[in-house]
Amino acid sequence: MLELASFALDIGNDFSKIRELGWEYILLFTLRYYRDTQLSETEIIDKTKETFGFENIPPFIVKEALRRLLVKKDIIEQEKRYKLTTQGINRITKILTKHNEVKSKAEDIFIKIFKKNIKRNPSKKEIDIVKRCLYSFLGEVFERWGSLSAKLLLTHSMDRSIPRCEVILDNAVSDIRDENLKEVIKLTIKQLLEKASKEETIARYISSIAQTYYLIQILNLDPGLKKLQKESLANVTVFLDTNIIIPLLCEEHEAHDAVRDVIKYTSQLGIKLSITTHTKEEFLRRLEYSNHLYSYYKVEILGLTNLGTKRVKQLVDDVFLKTFLKRKEKHAGYSWNVFLSEMKNFTELLKDKFGILLDDSEISLENEEFHKVLEVVKTANSEKIESAVRHDAINILFVDRLRQNDAEYELIGPRYWFLTRDRTLIFAETTLLGKDLPVSVFVSDWFDMVLPFISADVSKTLTELLKLQLIIDSGNGIDAEQVLLGISVLGPLINDPAISIDTIRKIVGSTYVQRYVENVRKLEPTELLDKAKRDFLEKEREKLRQEIHKEFRELLEKERERHKRKNILIVGLLIVLIILAAYVIYLHFGILVSLATIIGPIIIIAKVIGVLGTVWNTLVGLYNKILKWLHST
Repeated sequence: MLELASFALDIGNDFSKIRELGWEYILLFTLRYYRDTQLSETEIIDKTKETFGFENIPPFIVKEALRRLLVKKDIIEQEKRYKLTTQGINRITKILTKHNEVKSKAEDIFIKIFKKNIKRNPSKKEIDIVKRCLYSFLGEVFERWGSLSAKLLLTHSMDRSIPRCEVILDNAVSDIRDENLKEVIKLTIKQLLEKASKEETIARYISSIAQTYYLIQILNLDPGLKKLQKESLANVTVFLDTNIIIPLLCEEHEAHDAVRDVIKYTSQLGIKLSITTHTKEEFLRRLEYSNHLYSYYKVEILGLTNLGTKRVKQLVDDVFLKTFLKRKEKHAGYSWNVFLSEMKNFTELLKDKFGILLDDSEISLENEEFHKVLEVVKTANSEKIESAVRHDAINILFVDRLRQNDAEYELIGPRYWFLTRDRTLIFAETTLLGKDLPVSVFVSDWFDMVLPFISADVSKTLTELLKLQLIIDSGNGIDAEQVLLGISVLGPLINDPAISIDTIRKIVGSTYVQRYVENVRKLEPTELLDKAKRDFLEKEREKLRQEIHKEFRELLEKERERHKRKNILIVGLLIVLIILAAYVIYLHFGILVSLATIIGPIIIIAKVIGVLGTVWNTLVGLYNKILKWLHST
């Protein structure tokens, strides 16, 4: 709503930049508190929880803020531990000093007014109460301005019948039982606001509280706003493409970590995640191809060493096989059948691990509209196989019809989306089908859309949050004078019952959708360039495959040559042994001839031949056993 207020009042603040500055300040404040200690990312998150009372701070927000602070040289990093630099200490000290000086002076004025009205020295408890009432009053004032901006955006006008600030004052002091104290506090707040247009100190003080309120909203910390978001986003369903499911389940996929984080944070926001039966079928069809590939190379894969496994992962461009081999490295007994069984039951895995459900709704496909979508999906990417074209067209048409049947808007826009990693689908819908808003959304664009809703959890009330030192350097963030537009002199405020939650949802949703559409249109001119890059990379990849295959064949050929030389050497040694044996036998029988001349030369020759035959058979058997052993190794 604050972003809408900014737009309606033409404030022109860069809220994404302010969001970044806000988290940078939070980390600088935490590191300043522990300035003598180097802290890891985990320790910084824990210390921030202690300092500000935040819970479940998203690690990626802290990581990105630390990266920016390193670039700005506000912190240094040694072995993944962080500490403020002198520049960082000076920066945060300057901001805090300026803020505390304004706060101290303004609160002194406020308490003096209070003392004058109560006509005695108030107790510490009474001073705390009057301060709380002031913060509560200002918090509601800022919320009303958010509603005002929504009204302006919706109707380009606002009603003249606006209630006076007395209504909000009554709400701020409603829990005080002492009627006299209640009236004194109301009078004190009114007199402080009357001075705001005359005394710069009070105006700057209200400005600093306004800035804190803005940061609470921009960082999405307001409990009331988070409740509204949860109710709205619970009505949103995102259907996932196969190219989202495969990286999610296969840790060896290059996009695994990114996709897992997007699914994690989307789910945490309460958005429902689903797949269609057509996506289930395409996943299983893709898995069957990998099963065929494994069966073809089964003998070679099972006989691989660890070094060989790494080599195959480089050669084989199949994410299922790579994931299986990675898991097998960790668990030697892990088999392909176990892996295949897990993946065939992937819908149960998705449900148990990620809360992703299977939607088995059917859709009529034999119509002109389907064939038109089929044609544009194929045109957008002519290299896509027919089964993938059909799958994409069915999902686009399915989600499109869901939007037609339920045209309500939520904070994120339409209630139904198709999340994909294929930009050609967005191109097909916007350019070829001429849609203003495609059902397909690219994964990184989706994350940008939900990013404003991702934040830490808080258990504090808005009034308690307003008391936190959540501030940024006014020179780099919110324009205080413009924020105070209409607030320094608090006249009549809007409280229009016509501005319903549904109205605000639709306005905010339209804003996010408009940004997404603009981003999509910016991407369209580069689509052909992207395709050319993909074609070039695929050709380079094919060259690499051929080079690796050639290298692999050369290695195998060298191995065969080595075995061949070994066999020749063994045969040569056997022949030498045979010759030596024959020579020994010849000498032996030569002696027998000289001692027994009565035996005829025929008998001697027969014996020599017999002995040679026996030796030959023995050596041949030994040779065959050696060859068999060599083949087995």
